Amino acid sequence: MDQSRNIIFLDEHGVIVSHNAMIANSYVDDQDRKTHEQMADPVAVNMINNIAILMNAQFVSSSSLRRNYRTRDSFIDHLDSMGIDSSRLAQHWQICATKELRLERTARIEQYLRNHADCIDSYLILDDITDLRDSFNSVVTPDSKEGFQLKDYNEALKVLGIPLELTSSQAFKSNAPVWERYPDMAMKPPSS
Repeated sequence: MDQSRNIIFLDEHGVIVSHNAMIANSYVDDQDRKTHEQMADPVAVNMINNIAILMNAQFVSSSSLRRNYRTRDSFIDHLDSMGIDSSRLAQHWQICATKELRLERTARIEQYLRNHADCIDSYLILDDITDLRDSFNSVVTPDSKEGFQLKDYNEALKVLGIPLELTSSQAFKSNAPVWERYPDMAMKPPSS
């Protein structure tokens, strides 16, 4: 994939994997990657991949889980196992890798945006930390108990200025790319 100038900062817990799924599976250890990957909500994954297509965006991990992966290749394997389109993983694939706790995620995202300002046109943050709304405009904060839902998809499209008619159930009736399902929309398929 060509280097996109659009970024999705993607959290995992509370977004791709709901807290309800973690409780139901007695999930307590972030090192247990296989269990975590099996709990990924395939509907949430489909909607997030669809947003990436609509934005022509790359993913940057803002999740605390990124610290479990020492290399970009190992993180690609992780994304693949959850169904996230790993071909969209940015070259600089994670916010700064420090031991700072979640309260500092805002500062780390701000630092990433500053460090890459010359190559980012737009961004979207998908994260269950509601405090991020105080610092950024392009944020969708799913309810962490439920994870990323259709209402969050609708909100993301609204934040991005993408027509909301794409949020109807028709948007998910087909596996065809969105530009084939909506040929009248001024959207081009991502370059291969």
